[in-house]
Amino acid sequence: MLLFNGFLLLFFVLSFILLIGIGKGLKSIIFIRKQLPVFLCFLMGSIMIFQFFIPQENKWYEQIDSFSTTWVQIIISFSMLVGLYNLVIMNFNKFSRKSEGWQYSLILLIGFFTTVYYGLKGGIQGTEFSFIFQYIYTPMQSTMFSILAFFVASAAFRAFRAKSKEATLLLTAAVIVMLGRVSLGSVIWSYIPILNKVDVSQIAIWVNTVFTTAGQRAILLGASLGYIAASFKILLGIERSYFGSEE
Repeated sequence: MLLFNGFLLLFFVLSFILLIGIGKGLKSIIFIRKQLPVFLCFLMGSIMIFQFFIPQENKWYEQIDSFSTTWVQIIISFSMLVGLYNLVIMNFNKFSRKSEGWQYSLILLIGFFTTVYYGLKGGIQGTEFSFIFQYIYTPMQSTMFSILAFFVASAAFRAFRAKSKEATLLLTAAVIVMLGRVSLGSVIWSYIPILNKVDVSQIAIWVNTVFTTAGQRAILLGASLGYIAASFKILLGIERSYFGSEE
């Protein structure tokens, strides 16, 4: 198993190095460096858009779906190699130069190569790999999200300061929703004169159903329009930030 995975990894690394060499050799050609990426981006984007207008029973749909799925898997595989290469090189340079925080880079490199070794040795179901995932990765992930909870609470506290009309409205809605979500909130609400005639949980449901849903739809609509505009700019070659620092 280790030998097979090692050969597979070696194949991807050699293929990646070969592609890098070919890319550097063809970099001087303007058509390869500028026009070809725009053409491929427009072609693949048009094919993916065209796929949504073909009935699923049509044979062209199956061919396009199979073609796009295969190439997505190939591109993701090589992009992971690029990401891993950048991760190792950047942290190795930081460690070798003893830059600020180089200790964290050393720990990252040790953890990375240890995980890769045991993953190639016994697979993802191996004893060592499962130990690393269950007793190192999972607790660290839980710790990170636990720490983030305090940052969220701190940010909410700063946002709920009633310094303006908008902040006051946000604070009022947040208090009503929090009171309506817990049993203690209903008990506290029952001691408030006049307001205790209305169930606070129903008010919280009404706020979430009406105002929250409307706000989510407005944000989603605006983000979708921006996404469509950005997609057309990329397809037409107007936006070329994916070229790198040269554009």
